[in-house]
Amino acid sequence: MKTKNIFYGKKAIHIISFIFLLLILLSIMFVLSTTVYAELTNRLCIEESMARFSKLNSKNIFSIDKILMFSSASSENNEVVNKALWDINISQYTDIAIYINNNAENGLTSENTINSLYIDNVNFFESPSLGTPNLCYKNVNNFGKYEYNPDNIITDALHFEVVNDNIDYEKPQSYIDVSSPICLTYINKNIKENTILSDISNPLIYDGSLLKRANIALGNISAGVSFDIHIINNLNQHFICNASINIPLSSDTSSIYDGYIKQELHNNTAFYRIK
Repeated sequence: MKTKNIFYGKKAIHIISFIFLLLILLSIMFVLSTTVYAELTNRLCIEESMARFSKLNSKNIFSIDKILMFSSASSENNEVVNKALWDINISQYTDIAIYINNNAENGLTSENTINSLYIDNVNFFESPSLGTPNLCYKNVNNFGKYEYNPDNIITDALHFEVVNDNIDYEKPQSYIDVSSPICLTYINKNIKENTILSDISNPLIYDGSLLKRANIALGNISAGVSFDIHIINNLNQHFICNASINIPLSSDTSSIYDGYIKQELHNNTAFYRIK
């Protein structure tokens, strides 16, 4: 009888062990099947998204033709009483003009004309160690001239009014065929405040040479800015393009220390349609 109980006890242990192992195997199979299913689902979603993106972007409607940039510096004079010196706050600026091509060789249509244009997602991806960087709207007629207006700083988004004619460049406006350039200015405000220049025998020139005169290293004001440009055409199709710009401070032949530096980019970056 005792032997029989031992036999049944061992059998029960084997059954329990078998059930336990079976549960482990089932759990492993469940985890693996769930993982495989998730991977297949993700792959199908990616393939569907790529197919949809390819269909939406079967042709190029809008693109950035060129970007013109002008970098220099300026300053604001602080009041000095009965002293033979200058006390200035120095800022560096770069004007940016973006030219968009609507590829309207065969005339204007609802597809290549716009009803909405705006900029958002402003990011300073390489922040200077000196000063406070800002991106502002600018009147294109004042391109190359320093001007700082706190009201023009882009804090969230910059929306352009779309007009047929008589554009007012004092305001963010755009022609319906986007033939007017988007003009912005990057301003690194107050790189060096209360800078004392005691050598008043040399005239004070309000350009990039101020940076050299104040011993401001270009590495300390090196910067980059990026932002998204959105276009919605008259078919209510939404296009987007990311502009990523390194602020030009020097080239192989010159630098902003010489007064100013100009750069022209021709990258023909296409806007991609998202809906």
